[in-house]
This record gives sequence, C-alpha cells and structure tokens, in this order.
Amino acid sequence: MKDTILAILLVIAAVTATAQEDTFKGKTIVVIGDSYVRNHRRPMKETWHARVAERLGMNYRNYGRNGNSIAFDRSKQGFGRSMLERYQEMTDTADFVLVIAGHNDAGMIGRCSDSLKLFQQRLDSLCTGLRQKYPQAAIGFVTPWAVERPGFAEVTQTICEICAIHDFPVLDAARTSGILPMDTTFRRKYFQGINDTAHLNAKGHALLLDWGERFLRMMAEQCAVHNPEELWIENGNCRIYGVLNHLNDGKLKHPVAIIAHGFNGTHDFGRNYFKPLSELGYMCYTFDFPYGSVNSRSDSNTMQMSILDEQRDLEAIVRYFKSRKDVDTTGIVLIGESQGGLVSALTASNLAEDVSQLVLVFPALCIPDNWNSRYPRLEDIPDTTKVWRVPIGRRFFEEVHSLRPFEVIGRYKKPVLIVQGDADKIVSMEDSRRAIELYHDAQLHIIKGAGHGFKPNEQQESFRVITVFLKRK
Repeated sequence: MKDTILAILLVIAAVTATAQEDTFKGKTIVVIGDSYVRNHRRPMKETWHARVAERLGMNYRNYGRNGNSIAFDRSKQGFGRSMLERYQEMTDTADFVLVIAGHNDAGMIGRCSDSLKLFQQRLDSLCTGLRQKYPQAAIGFVTPWAVERPGFAEVTQTICEICAIHDFPVLDAARTSGILPMDTTFRRKYFQGINDTAHLNAKGHALLLDWGERFLRMMAEQCAVHNPEELWIENGNCRIYGVLNHLNDGKLKHPVAIIAHGFNGTHDFGRNYFKPLSELGYMCYTFDFPYGSVNSRSDSNTMQMSILDEQRDLEAIVRYFKSRKDVDTTGIVLIGESQGGLVSALTASNLAEDVSQLVLVFPALCIPDNWNSRYPRLEDIPDTTKVWRVPIGRRFFEEVHSLRPFEVIGRYKKPVLIVQGDADKIVSMEDSRRAIELYHDAQLHIIKGAGHGFKPNEQQESFRVITVFLKRK
C-alpha cells in the first residue's frame, strides 16, 4: 500500500514539474532596457535574464542599449531614442516582456523642474503602449539597484506606483536583489569595475538567477489568474473590441464589472481595475467604444462619435453578459469614467433591472450643458469640431442638444457611487452633488486635490472606495 501511494505521489510530482516547464518552454521573452540589459562591455549571454531564459527553454530577444533611458531621448549623446519610442521596434509577438531600466532616467531627474513629472507621464505612456502591443503577454518591470545618488529613489518609487496602476508586477532590485552597488568590496567581486555602480560581471549575474526565475514564475502565475481574453461583441453592424478578465477559481459563475472609458480613451484604461476587482471575485470587461477614440480597435473614425450610439453599445454589452452562463446576472456592475460615466448613467437608467450597481468616476454629466453653451443653436454647429485635437462630427453636437441626463438618471434606483476630485477643472463638483440628490441610494466620495484623471495614490484611494462599495452587494 505504501509503495502504491509513493508511486502515485511521484507521478503527481512529475506531472506538476512538466506542467510548470511547459509554461515557459518554447515561449518568447523580450527584454528591453539600458546597459543592465545590454550588459555594457560584456556579452549579453552572461546576463541573469538571458541565463534564466536558457534555463527555462525560452526564446530570448534582447533590446538593451547602453546609456538608454525610459523617458528621455539621448540620441545626441550617442545612447539612442527613449524606450517610449524604441519599444515599437520590438518583435510583435511575445509571451513575456521585461523592462529593466531607470538607471539613466535617475541621472536626468532634477536637471529641469519638470523632469520627474515628465518621467511619470512617459513611463505611464510606455506601460499603455506595451499593453496595446502585447495584450496577452505577461509584462513586468525591474528597477535599478539601490544607488545612493539623487534621482534613484524617486525613479524606483515612480516605477512601482505607475506599474501598480497598470497591474504590472515590479521586481524591486533596490530592495530585494541583494546587490550592493555602494559597497567597494562587493563591487570589486561582482561588478565590471571597482568604480562601476551599474554593470554586473558574470559572477554578479549568477547571484540573481534564482531571484529572476522566481519573478518570471510569479509573472506567469499572475497572468494565469487574471487570464485576459480578447472578446468581440456584436451590436448590429458594429463590432466592439474588448478584453475580458477571467477568474480561475473553480466557480461556475462570477459577477462582472463592465468598464467604460472616457473621451478618446481605450480599453487599456480599464485594465487598471483587473487586480482590485478580481480580488473581489469579479470578471472585468473593458472595451473600445466604436468611434470613441483615434486609437479605438473597434473603429477609430471619431467623426462618427455619438453619445447615443455609445449608450446603445453599452446596452448591447450588458445584454451579452446577461446571456452568458458563467455570469452571475445579479451582479452586473457598470463603471464609467468621464464621458464613459455619462454613458453608464444613461445606460443604467434604461436597464435599471439589469444593472446591480453603478460606479461613476468623475462623470461628465456636464457634456450637454457645456456644448449647448458653445453652440446654442443647431445652425451654430460646424461640420467638424476639434476637441483636444480630436476631430468630432456635427452629429455628436446635434444629439447632445436635446440630451437631458439629469431628467432621466434618477430612474435608476439601485446603489450608486460617484468618485471625484475636488480640483477637477473639467467636471463640476456641483453636477456630481446634483446627481447624488437625484439617485435613490447614492454616495459621493471626494478625493482631496485630485483633478480630472487620478494620480497613482489617488487612483488607489478610488479603488479602495469602489471595493468597499461593491462589497455591499
């Protein structure tokens, strides 16, 4: 009997090990970065990431460039364009993406008053671009070492904060790698030179093999848990592109949160909700409104943009999920940001029985009033209006001329949460307060100092409030 049990356990162990290796074998990993990736004057094959890829049987692509920066163009110094531009030159297919960078950005921080802000903005754009380029890949970042010079702490903190928004895991080399760039004895043994604080030698890279492999395995596990799937939904002649985040927890049904982006946004903004809502047991669907953005994968012709069409598209999405057997139809939640908030509010008022809870994040309920002030008469509306350099057709403004959201949103009687910053220059706080009075069961959470679009810490506060609200179900 004991021999039989032992044999079964050995078989299970062998199957598990095989499954783990199948996660990586033959998969492609692309690594972009600075000399941490290019390896300065030593062969790239000596780097810890190249050796981990070899150990796991992966196809390895190295896009490192000495002296390169995430956010700043260093072409004049001979170090090339920023990674924000270079990532577009990488192969179009990858299963894993690693960004190992920030050392040279740290050196740029402080050279001008806006350098840290520029770094934050461009890192955020890089994260968005990588997710658009690799919608199914596991993407992660690795920070610089703990170099005790100005800019390094700020860069590491910013990488952690921005990646948290995009739900990208971060391997914090400053705190967890055990690499000691300020220790002379350590540098003499493990760096390429005694005065070098950036480039490991072969012995130094060898220290990180298990550390790096654990991170790749964690990336794979996180990707498997979130399990995003591209999903097109039909609405008449329109096809709506989106990404559905599944849960692999063994349950047959889950509630679903449908995320509606704002003006000229895309489904990528909704990915930020995957982590906090999956922890609550929600599937998430984030999508591109047809005509809703110059970057929409559904249709990018913004001259056809229409609030009423967006409402019809969102209603079609609700009906689609109501028909799915793996959806708990008592838990269909709408979350709309800015213009997507207006559309979500209109949709909930029209499908009051189908939507269980409504979350409006800096909702642009003011859109009709704002544009009717600019174009008080239909004959005042031109054929094309550019809004933040995005061309919008006459139809959009003709439709909002007769749109009265405050007369209809109160039809929705179920719980509503509005989240807005008190420094929002786009959406009036008075409109949100007015909406609260119209709803039957509503609450307003004000984030101090936040504008129209939240910073990392403000977004985390928003997620915490939304999480508490959804737990009321």
